[in-house]
Amino acid sequence: MTGQPHLINVIGLKKSGKTTVTEGIVASLGARGYRVGTVKSMVQSVFSLDTEGKDTHRHGRAGAEFTVSLSLGETVLLQRHDGGRRGIEEISHLFPEGTQYVVCEGLEDPGAPQLQVVCLRDPEDMERTVQVRMVDHKSIICLSGLIALKGKGKLPYPLFNIMEPSEREELVDLIVERTGWPDPAGRPSGPIVDHGEDWRPGVLPPGKIPEVPPMIHGGE
Repeated sequence: MTGQPHLINVIGLKKSGKTTVTEGIVASLGARGYRVGTVKSMVQSVFSLDTEGKDTHRHGRAGAEFTVSLSLGETVLLQRHDGGRRGIEEISHLFPEGTQYVVCEGLEDPGAPQLQVVCLRDPEDMERTVQVRMVDHKSIICLSGLIALKGKGKLPYPLFNIMEPSEREELVDLIVERTGWPDPAGRPSGPIVDHGEDWRPGVLPPGKIPEVPPMIHGGE
């Protein structure tokens, strides 16, 4: 096992529940003490977090290749480039040292080593999702999203309802098992339980499972 973070990609068509599933995975991994970051891949071909007329936009127009925006609560790096989206390898230097998991939402990068959590609205979406989002069948570990609220259907993958705490922990157990990262607090895999004095600060109190906002039908 190397020190490189493992990529977990939550992939699906629009309004399939990707953001809610991403939130659930991040919350549960973080509650176990792992260092977790996220990548959000925008579907739109043209999109900017910069705002025309603002100071940072003027810096870029003047010729700055990158701009670091500092506020009281955030540090934002704006890198400007021509062409399509960057691949995950091209941005991996941005991940802080010690990051163990990077949970991606909507990453379309077939060449990147990753585990795929496919979000579906209905079983009938499976084939189109695989084709449109360029999903490698071999990288799929499970299904989630809105389909989990409607029943399992007839698909050859485990299905987890991210809104159910026990199923959410089972999904994260699967991720940890497949990636091989040791538990930060030395706990065995499985649902969060009371391990007494060995409980690390920063991990949820014994018996507590992180809550996830209701499934929102929107976004990319």
